[in-house]
Amino acid sequence: MGVETIPYDAAEFLTDDETIAAYLIESLESDDIRIITEALGAVARARGKIEFARNTGITPETRIRLGDALSALSCKINLTNEDFEVFNQVRDKTPAEPLNSI
Repeated sequence: MGVETIPYDAAEFLTDDETIAAYLIESLESDDIRIITEALGAVARARGKIEFARNTGITPETRIRLGDALSALSCKINLTNEDFEVFNQVRDKTPAEPLNSI
């Protein structure tokens, strides 16, 4: 039996300009193109999340609280995995439109 791991995304921790700058400097000092490329991708993902939070007021902490509330609600009304499969089959799978900057 192997070790169970969870995905790690540095973008989750890049929440302000100072942290992003320090992360990029560290990656550039590595002189490793793979590390630099991954760092640039993480910054791009983080920037998207930062802009989303600014435009909507929904922060990572808010998403966690919302997820906890939805989880508690699903337990309270006894939703099963089969129910979620049905939801997944009938949900609208049209890609969301990007938010426009105000």
